Amino acid sequence: MSQSENITKTYGMVSVKRDPISELEVSTKRYVDTRWVVGDLKYSIRATDHIGWLKCDGRSLSRTNYADLFNVIGTTYGADDSYTFKLPDCRGRVLGAIGTGSGLTARSAGTLIGSETHTLTVSELPSHTHSITDPGHTHTVANTVGITGQDTPSGLDASPNEFDLNTSFTTTSSSSTTGITVNATGGGGAHNNMQPTAFVGNVYVFGGLV
Repeated sequence: MSQSENITKTYGMVSVKRDPISELEVSTKRYVDTRWVVGDLKYSIRATDHIGWLKCDGRSLSRTNYADLFNVIGTTYGADDSYTFKLPDCRGRVLGAIGTGSGLTARSAGTLIGSETHTLTVSELPSHTHSITDPGHTHTVANTVGITGQDTPSGLDASPNEFDLNTSFTTTSSSSTTGITVNATGGGGAHNNMQPTAFVGNVYVFGGLV
């Protein structure tokens, strides 16, 4: 039977279509087999589960009821016990492909990375300088001068050592603060670490018809 032929039934005409969208339209087995398979993901603006599609919200499912899906993902995203397994929780997150891209870090399924905000550590700061305030300052110095010697009577020759001028200095510098201050800058807060993002709908995984 070709795809353009019709099947006559007592309740009406059934049409074979490549992409059935209406009641009494059917498709070939090949069409069905090549559509969705258990474990496939999709985005949808829908808010709840629908026709085999399960919202990826981190919930626990029965390994018995969703055996086909469990065989695909196992406990990659966690499990409460030996009877359940968890769906990935994609709420509020962007998705990334697992593996190792050229020059990138290896990523495995179930890994969660990133944060909405980030506060820089010292090692992450770029090299920089700070301005300073220096009002200038002075020190108080105390000097002590001592003179020792011997007077020579008039008309007498004095030997070189009979008169000695000995000058000594004792200097004391009082302590003082410099008054220099290093000006602080920055608030120390976290910065937005998110790319421009539009949040639309939800991520769903096909769990099969249960």
